[in-house]
Amino acid sequence: MPEMVSRVFVPVAIAACGSPTPAPEQHINGTSVVIVANHCSHLSKQASREAEATMGRLVDHCNAPVEHPATFRVILDPSGAIRFANVPDAGTDEIPICVVTQSLHHHVRLATACQLDVRFEPTSIVPH
Repeated sequence: MPEMVSRVFVPVAIAACGSPTPAPEQHINGTSVVIVANHCSHLSKQASREAEATMGRLVDHCNAPVEHPATFRVILDPSGAIRFANVPDAGTDEIPICVVTQSLHHHVRLATACQLDVRFEPTSIVPH
């Protein structure tokens, strides 16, 4: 089964304020969140949608830009608990505080644990 990937861009600030029309050098800083569910191929379509919604709620409140990329693993347990683990050889494995302050409980019906890799990346775009 192909991997499930979700990518979310969270705009957080306009770097230079002033005129209503941004100058070419102005940009919007944000955080790109990539969620890869390689280890959840056993889920039904319904459980996959529920897992995706759970992950969306988990990272939805993260609206401050990150300075450095951070990668970590989220484990959805059959008990309803959400746990965190390191991703081997992924570099920085800091879990943003905006993630750990959320409810660490889910309602996805699982027979076995589902592991999702999450990567926060600093992003900057130039509006047109």
